[in-house]
Formats: sequence, C-alpha cells, structure tokens
Amino acid sequence: NNVVLMKKIGLIGGVGPVSTVNYYLELNRLYHNDFGVNEYPEIVIDSLSLNKVTTALADERYDIVCETLKKSADILRNAGAECVAICSNTPHIVLSQIVDELPLPIVSIVDANVQAVKNGGYKNVLVLGTLATMQSGMYQSVLAENGISSVTPSVEDQQTIADIIFPNLENGIVDPDERLEMLALVEKYVAYQSVDAVLLACTELPLIIKPADLTIPVIDTALVHAKEIYEFAVKQ
Repeated sequence: NNVVLMKKIGLIGGVGPVSTVNYYLELNRLYHNDFGVNEYPEIVIDSLSLNKVTTALADERYDIVCETLKKSADILRNAGAECVAICSNTPHIVLSQIVDELPLPIVSIVDANVQAVKNGGYKNVLVLGTLATMQSGMYQSVLAENGISSVTPSVEDQQTIADIIFPNLENGIVDPDERLEMLALVEKYVAYQSVDAVLLACTELPLIIKPADLTIPVIDTALVHAKEIYEFAVKQ
C-alpha cells in the first residue's frame, strides 16, 4: 500500500456551496489519481452562511469577516484539521489581517494563482470576480509585485459581472443569455486591451466560462487552489 500519510484538510466553505462541492470532488480526484480509486483523503468542511459573509463584505465590515474566518479555522482545527483553505476568492481580501492569528497553516488562493500566471508566462491578465474582489486589487497588486500587468473591467462591466454571479451562479444556475453576455465581455478585453489570459477570480465563474469558449487561456482559480491545497497536504 503506497498511500502517503496526509495532513487532514480543513476547508472553509459555503461561500458559495456549489464551488465548495467542486473543491471536495477535485481533492478526491487528485487523491485517487495518486493512490487509487479505493483511497480517500481526510477532509473536514465548515460551511459558512453565504449571506452573512457577503453582507459583511458589502457593508465593508471586514472585522466581521475576519472574526468569522478565525472562528471557522478554530472549528476546523478542533475537528482535527492540520491545514486550512478558504474555498472562495473574496474572503481572501482580509487574509493578510488574520494570517498570523490563524491556528493552522493556510493555503492562499491568491498566491497559488499568481504562481500559475507566472508559470504560464502570461504578461497581461484580465481579472474577473465579485465586485469586492475586483475592487480590492488583491490580485492586481500581487501580480504587479511579480512584474505582471493586469486589466480590471470598467465599472459598468464590473456591475454586469456581479449581477451574473449573484444570485444565479452562486446557486449553480447558468443562464444562456448571461453566458453569451459574459463571453462577449471577455472577448472585448482580449481585442482592445491585449489580455493574454483571463483569471476567473470567483470560484463560481468556471460554471459559465469554459476554456474552449475563449481565444485565450482561462485560469480556474478554484482548480489551481485545490491542487495547491492537495500538494501542501500530501507533500509537505
């Protein structure tokens, strides 16, 4: 039996539920690939209230978001988790404020995906996500630190994206008209801003944008993150 002893993974989920399920399935898939279909990773999930978190973010009550995340990490540690990850981009806005207070090592979605952009050799990346993610500059600043340009959609386009993400995508619903609208929006930035990759910096966006839909590479932040979590848990 070649199964490696693996850190028990703690996932802070629920923001939203659909992408949390995708993380869970992807971690299992990666484990099966390495160790066989009858082997399963140990994972514990604390599913937060989407409304509570999104309302706090919209109200810029970052103190509430910080406390919620710290409490969730404590719950996961008490359940036996040995590392933690947040299955969502937007809460990472506050990660730098709490990282030193967390009871477990955390795998950041931002760090994992900036590394993926570097590995891909991309030079000018379109950042799509929730309003809070796009406006926070959390990806744009780390990309810039690594010498990579980024493009953030216009205020009008940000609102279009936000209205597609919530409520439909958060609930796993892909509207065909919204899908076409989203793809046209992205292609506009490919044509006029010379972006060479699109960063789906909302873990629900892969439901509506598939790699085959676009003329440029698509970076699925959730899949990149799940792989990083897996490697941290198995290989560290």
